[in-house]
Amino acid sequence: MPTDKKYSDNIQNVNLQHLSVSELKHILRSFGRTTKGRKSVLIGRIKEHQKQPASSSTMAKNNDARSTESATFPRQRKSTNGLHTSPSEVQFHTMTQSLESERKDRERIVLWRQPLLTLQYFVQESGTLISILANRLYRRKKTVALTLLLLIVAYLIYRMDGPHQKAIMNTTYVGSTTNTAEALDFARTTSFSSANGARSGVPQMAVVLTDGLSNDQDLTKIAADKLKANSVGVLAIGVGNFSQTELNAIASGPQFVKQVDRHTSLPLLAEEVYILMCNAVSIYFVFQGPHIAAVTLAAYECKSTKFPEPPYPNEIICPEEQDNQSMSLWSIMSKVRLEAIMWGAGTAIGELPPYFMARASRLSGVDMEDDDFEEIEELIHEKKRHPEDMGFLEKAKLSIHNLVQKVGFFGILACASIPNPLFDLAGITCGHFLIPFWTFFGATLIGKAIIKMHIQKLFVIFIFSAHHVESVVKLIGYIPHFGPLAQKPFLEYLEHQKLKLHHKPGVGQEEGGGNILSWCFEKLVMVMVLYFILSIFNSMAQNYHKRLCKSKRASSKKGASH
Repeated sequence: MPTDKKYSDNIQNVNLQHLSVSELKHILRSFGRTTKGRKSVLIGRIKEHQKQPASSSTMAKNNDARSTESATFPRQRKSTNGLHTSPSEVQFHTMTQSLESERKDRERIVLWRQPLLTLQYFVQESGTLISILANRLYRRKKTVALTLLLLIVAYLIYRMDGPHQKAIMNTTYVGSTTNTAEALDFARTTSFSSANGARSGVPQMAVVLTDGLSNDQDLTKIAADKLKANSVGVLAIGVGNFSQTELNAIASGPQFVKQVDRHTSLPLLAEEVYILMCNAVSIYFVFQGPHIAAVTLAAYECKSTKFPEPPYPNEIICPEEQDNQSMSLWSIMSKVRLEAIMWGAGTAIGELPPYFMARASRLSGVDMEDDDFEEIEELIHEKKRHPEDMGFLEKAKLSIHNLVQKVGFFGILACASIPNPLFDLAGITCGHFLIPFWTFFGATLIGKAIIKMHIQKLFVIFIFSAHHVESVVKLIGYIPHFGPLAQKPFLEYLEHQKLKLHHKPGVGQEEGGGNILSWCFEKLVMVMVLYFILSIFNSMAQNYHKRLCKSKRASSKKGASH
């Protein structure tokens, strides 16, 4: 009997070592035991539970015998004496098989494999989260009520009558008597004059709200032309009984003409007006790397870095007075230093959520069932013992973990200072081992906002320097058969960017049919956004499946206890 017990323990030990931390915790929950501690502690707790049915006197009596018997003898005894498997072992194997089956089923719940089920679970998970939010708000009903009351009071104060409200209510819009020309001249000589703060070479935008029926259309067109000639872009919005011809004459182009039926519909144009005024740039300027590349190309083309300082306007325009001096690496770095530092600081702040989540979980003792937490636990406690089973990516993650844990501040600084897609693991590790906040965030901020920022900035400026870009485009033309064909869109794109740097804002510019490079980049971003949306659907559906499995296990355990 003891020999069989030893063999059973050996088999169970092998199985336990190959389970993840999350699976071990599920087993302990089914036994009604605590789930706190590292993997070795969890395994010991499971073994302790499985030994409970056996008599302590029998175990003591056969302690020496178990240390000398071979592993083959119990197999013969078990096959000949008819001993059966203990109930705890049966429960253990059933639990592990159930967990493995649940994991495989969950991995198959994705839109491209089971679209209907995934959408169903997504909707149900959304409803569950809304219900949880509603319950939490109800438990804090006093705070919610006070917040709503303050918001209502603030709204009423905003809507209260005042001098500005009276002026708006007393405004009369009468067709064919509006002095549009006089208003445009007044705006040009006051708001858009250097004496009133307008900066030369900086794109400016005027929004003209009119019924489109001025008292003199010829004078209105002349006034609008003077305004546009003064490097001011004009967006014309017609309200009610407007004149399309007059709106077209006022605006900088057809795309800058908008119409609404009544004044109450003006808020519907807010987003569209914002896009025209603030986002009228290609997607090339969305990310930090392309922004530095754009400034680099502009500096070499303009032979100056005296175009506007941050915050940048919609477009980078070459100044009228050029220095005609050779551009240096350091002058371009100085031009983009502020934006690059802010970008680096933003990425450092983005590393805080995994740190705080891991830290809070460690301090509270709450079970971490998120896949990222499960991965770090398994990596720490299991993969270390079986390095031969680790792939390159797992070895890299383990190296980062060891560096952060053993070296501390300078280890975090080293990981944050180089382009490192695995740095999220460092945040989880620091939170898990309760590394002080300022040690983690200070090293991350210095590494990302200063060291890493300068490395990446130097690389982008070097690559996009004018002579390097021209050399690369020239090399593309040497590719056999496809070289000249592939070279053409790059040449067109560079020429288009150079023209954009020299045209005056507010002056109509031929858009052409676009460029294939811009088109491809826009479609790439669209695909990335679409994949991100799909991943949200998949993740929420899998979370609901996990929720169902937990509920099912809890019901089974409750039924077994009765």
